[in-house]
Amino acid sequence: MKNIPNHVAIIPDGNRRWARKRGIKAWLGHREGVKAFEKILDKSRELKIPYFTFWGGSWDNLTKRSLRLIFYLKSILSNSKE
Repeated sequence: MKNIPNHVAIIPDGNRRWARKRGIKAWLGHREGVKAFEKILDKSRELKIPYFTFWGGSWDNLTKRSLRLIFYLKSILSNSKE
């Protein structure tokens, strides 16, 4: 395949908006975001892309969220498939 990048970077954004638009809780949007991330990561591995960067969140963003949400995000990211 041609035009395969050497590096893919993911900056997740909009999980809460996605959930709100569907009338569901924000944490469900984050869970769905992790599922989408896993699909992208799997495809990157399949294409043998050597570098993959994931921005988990800015300091400002993480300090403005509830501790409950922060712990949930850490939990779903650490329990996602490797």
